[in-house]
Formats: sequence, C-alpha cells, structure tokens
Amino acid sequence: MGIKLLSDAKYLIKEGELIVRNLNYSDAGPYTCAARNILGSSEATSNLSVRGLPIFTKVPPALATAVQGTTFQVTCQAEGYPRPVITWIRAVLPFPAGRTEVNRGTLTIKNLNPADNGLYECMATNSIGTKKARINVAVQRSGSGYWYDSNAFLFSLVNKPGLAPVRLPQTGKYSSRRQHSIEDIASHGPSFGGGHDIHITDFASSKRSSFSNLGYTYSPPSGYSYGSTFAQTFLAGTYAFTPGEIETFYETTQVK
Repeated sequence: MGIKLLSDAKYLIKEGELIVRNLNYSDAGPYTCAARNILGSSEATSNLSVRGLPIFTKVPPALATAVQGTTFQVTCQAEGYPRPVITWIRAVLPFPAGRTEVNRGTLTIKNLNPADNGLYECMATNSIGTKKARINVAVQRSGSGYWYDSNAFLFSLVNKPGLAPVRLPQTGKYSSRRQHSIEDIASHGPSFGGGHDIHITDFASSKRSSFSNLGYTYSPPSGYSYGSTFAQTFLAGTYAFTPGEIETFYETTQVK
C-alpha cells in the first residue's frame, strides 16, 4: 500500500497532473494514479527514473598527511543514475609503480615515499557527465622531517605578466600549525610548506616530477587561494616542472 500524495511544497497535484518539485534520486520509483466514481475505480502505474550527474556521498579530504614507509588509503564514493563509475588518477604524474591499488573507489598506496607527494583526483562518471574531487597528499618522513621558523618566507622575483616581484609570507591556509617552513630529508631536494608549496624532487634536472602547490603554508598573491589553478602554477608556470637551476641564499645580520 503506497502513501497518498497531497499538494505541498514538494508535490503539485492539479486536474490529474502530478508535478514533483526539486527532483532528486530519492524520488525515483513507481507512482500510481487512481480514478474513482460511483461505478467503480481504475488505476495506472508509471515508473519514474531520475537521471543526473553523480553526487559524491563520500569526498576525500582536501589534504592528507601521511608518514613515509606507511600505507596510505583514501575512499571516494558517489551515487547517481546511471550508476557512476569511480576512477582515480594522479595529476600530471603517473601512479607510484607497483605500489598502487584502486578498488571500488578506494585508492591505496603502499610503502609511501616523498616522491608520492602531490595531487590525486577521484572522478565519478556516468552517461550524464563527470564530477571530480581532489586530495593533496603530503608525505612526511618518520621523525622530525620539518622545521619551523617564524621568519621564513618565499620570494618570487620573475612572475606572470602584470605581477611585480612579491614576498610570500607564512599566512597560507594551514600556516597556523606553525611546523612546515621547510622540510629536511635526504631522499629529495628542498621542500617548502606542508602541501608542498614548492617541492624539488630527487634528480630534479632529469625528470618532470618537482611541483608547486602554493597556499598551504605560504600565502599566494592577494585574491588567490590554496588549491586554485593560479596557486598551483604561479611559481613555476605549471604544476609539475623540471628546475633548470637551484640557488641557495642565506641572510646574515651584523651586530655593531
């Protein structure tokens, strides 16, 4: 026995016509129209199928921090009609070879190392379209891999047209944690910020695996935010890059 529908905020019933407002997937199913008079009754049933873009029911966090050598796992789930297919990709770079598994929306990376840092993307796709969700994975070595200095900042000298040289202070989205000024680890080059805001990989000049994701610890230029395409391409022009030259400067103060 079904539930009798009445005209309200959800349904409008007028002269034998049914209108369902704010349609969603829970509205799918059989609907029966019944007509009655003194001579008897008649019924007709129709099935409503709701088609639309996938809707995420479990979204990966924007940022995940994991320890080197451990197994990292994150799940992405979505609903929709037709039922969406869940896939994972890694932004720009390939998955870690031999250590990555994707099963029913769950991404697993075994034996993490710093080269696994970066953006991973979950895609929910059906015949209507695709929805995407990104997670930034920051791999920290066991022990104290990061150093914090309240005076640390990044400085970008040559920028995109229209942008002057700019100082980038530690006022990014997660700067309040006060722990990710610079990473000290022997397996790759210098990394600044917990995202990383900029990361130089090992053997950096021979591969395009260094990357920048400005805004985690160090603030991007005014008007732009962590995770935006601008923040990911501001420092190097692209998210992943091959550095041509690395120079290190240090500041000294003379006491008179």
